Amino acid sequence: MSTHAISKVDALTHQERTKVFILDDSTFDRNRSKKVELLARCFDHSSTTNRFYKGFRMLTLGWSDGHSFMPIDFSLLSSKKAQINGISEDIELTYIRLQKTCRSTPNRT
Repeated sequence: MSTHAISKVDALTHQERTKVFILDDSTFDRNRSKKVELLARCFDHSSTTNRFYKGFRMLTLGWSDGHSFMPIDFSLLSSKKAQINGISEDIELTYIRLQKTCRSTPNRT
């Protein structure tokens, strides 16, 4: 669906405009949550106060022509070491995907 939308927008933009893929590593705060699966204590490296927060890192891949941004895919990332709540093994359908969430960033395939 995103490739179809990008092709429609790309046809409307000027040919000389630079088109790029953007990989964004943002915070997804869940400071008031208590029972969210894989909730972790994360460090906000972009904050001026160098703070820790409860939540996830949200990795987003998007396409941009310099004026508009279209998200293509995203993933909520957690940490094995700093987990507040673990993985519930009762849910077999999502268990493998949740295990991938806790891998180190270069090994996410």
